Order: sequence, then structure tokens, then C-alpha cells
Amino acid sequence: MIATRTEIKTLLQISVTTYDTLIDALISICQDEIIEYCNSHFAQNILDTDNEQFEGGNTYTFASSGKTITDSDSLFPFSTGQDIYISGSRYNDGHYTLTNATTSVLTTSETLIDEAEGANVVIKLVTWPKALKMTLADLIGYKISDKCIGTTSENISGAISTGYAPELGSYPETLMKGLNKYRVVGFR
Repeated sequence: MIATRTEIKTLLQISVTTYDTLIDALISICQDEIIEYCNSHFAQNILDTDNEQFEGGNTYTFASSGKTITDSDSLFPFSTGQDIYISGSRYNDGHYTLTNATTSVLTTSETLIDEAEGANVVIKLVTWPKALKMTLADLIGYKISDKCIGTTSENISGAISTGYAPELGSYPETLMKGLNKYRVVGFR
């Protein structure tokens, strides 16, 4: 994931536990919105133990009970704590955080769906730019705040009149413009 709850709370200067459950839920939601907006999974190929590009294979079994991905060829080049992006599977495409990693078994913090080997699954390492932590925190802060960050003007003289900044999706444009440097043109 881009940032942990602790990092989000530090960046937003939140010291109470009131919003912990909401922040936990919003981390994955806002992360998905960043991925969608940028048209990027922030994934890259990684080198395997033979110093060759690792792209995946068809020898992976997914087990929901242990949240594990097993490689019968024992060729996983990943480490505990890394994020990965899976594509080409029947049921398990998406982003995962590794809570444990060996050359033969990856354990994820997210739920998996049982799937037998056979599909040509691609697994890439996800590298989140550090600057995305602040953007993620800003998006979460916007969602949990009663303030309207997108307000550009307000006039209270007999009648109330408020102007708002343009929005991109459900966020003010000012929050999203920091993501423009990460946007990828084209289709996924």
C-alpha cells in the first residue's frame, strides 16, 4: 500500500483514534482512485535469482485459507513487506502486500480466491513514489473532513454565495493535480 494508517495520521496530524477504522477503509479506496486516475499500477519487472527479468509463469496456486500464492517451481524473487501487482490470473488480479515471502510461497495481507495453477500469471513489483503518501493523505483528509477544500470564494452579505473549484471525480482539482506527473497516457 502507498501508506499505512500511522503515516496517514502523522501527515494529517491526527492523534485521536476516532478515525482509525475510516482511515483503514479509505486507504485502499483512495489508492484505487490514484491508480485509476494515473492509469498506472506503479508496477515494474524485477530481476530473479539468475539476474534475469522475472515476469511470472503458470505454476502458481492461490489459496484463500492461508492467503498464499505457491510456486511449484520455487522461483519467486520477492521479499516480505513488498507490494506486488498480479495480472493474468482467473480470480486474483490486483495489488497485494506481502506479509511473508520465500522463493516458493508468498503470503499476502489481502484475501485471495482459490485458484489452481495453469493460467499465465504475471507478477510485478510495485514501487510507490514517496510523494504519493502526501497525496493519499490529502485525499483521505478530504473524505473525513467537514471542510470544503474546494471552496474558492464565499460571499455573505444578505445572501450566501459560495464558489467551488472544478472537481475531478469526487475530489477538487487542486488535490488531483499533484498526480498529473504520474499519469500514463494510453490504455491498460
